[in-house]
Amino acid sequence: MDWLPLLALGVTAFAATNVDDAFVLLLFFGDRRYRARHVFIGQALGVGLLVLLSLVGALAAVALLAAGSAHAANLEAGKSKAQEVCQACHGMDGQSAASAEYPKIGGQHKDYLEYSLRSYKSGVRKNAIMAGMAAALTEKDIQELAKYYSAQRPGLCATDEIRESGKCEGQ
Repeated sequence: MDWLPLLALGVTAFAATNVDDAFVLLLFFGDRRYRARHVFIGQALGVGLLVLLSLVGALAAVALLAAGSAHAANLEAGKSKAQEVCQACHGMDGQSAASAEYPKIGGQHKDYLEYSLRSYKSGVRKNAIMAGMAAALTEKDIQELAKYYSAQRPGLCATDEIRESGKCEGQ
């Protein structure tokens, strides 16, 4: 993995910058009541704890980066499925350029899109075209399509004034 050398460098740099603390503590606590090994053990435990916390933080950062990669992959899979199944009616951006009779789904809430596709697939929601389209979708397809279309910018206008000014997205 390419993050291992970076992690090793960070741990090494952290340890190197804290070595001097052991010597400073020896100077301050160098009288006879404190033994050098006690100071060194305390310093080692403190540094060890900080290194452990740094490692946990680094691993959490790596996990977040991996989750971001998975998110991008899901969007690409959703885009691919949208090209295959949805674009003829809803368009790639979900703004239904083909006809006003198809709803604009770009920017719609992910949960709503998933619910709608599941409802068409199960027959709870009735529409002959959508029932046929949703019938072949797997649960993974539904989630990826919903994620893709929810990530698109909505093309809806808030008011007639915005629409008439030509500042409406999607015009």
